[in-house]
Order: sequence, then structure tokens, then C-alpha cells
Amino acid sequence: MLIYDFCTDFNVCLDAGDLKGANHVMMKELGNILVRKKQDFVDLLKQSGVDASMDNSEVELVNKFVD
Repeated sequence: MLIYDFCTDFNVCLDAGDLKGANHVMMKELGNILVRKKQDFVDLLKQSGVDASMDNSEVELVNKFVD
């Protein structure tokens, strides 16, 4: 079984100049955080100056992140 390691995968992509791959790894990690640790995702948005709360749906949080 392969173990997913965000930091390693992200750095490998960046070192290879694979920005599409790095973006994929980043989006996968953010999706995992949103699903497994919603409060952490909300905190990330808040610390970035985005008005977010646990009352927001996952779709709303993703839209806030993209905006």
C-alpha cells in the first residue's frame, strides 16, 4: 500500500516544474482537510481574511476558497 505524503508529492512536482501536478496535489490536500478537518479549513480561510464559519456548507467554503 502506498502512503500519501503531501509534502513529498508537492515538492517533487515543484522540483520537476510540474505546476499542474503540484496544483492537483494541493487541491487533493485541501479537499482532505475540508472533509476530515472542516474547522481547520474554516480557520485557514479566516486567517486569510475570508469570512467563513462552520455554518457554511462545504460548497460555500470551496467557493470562498476559490474566490
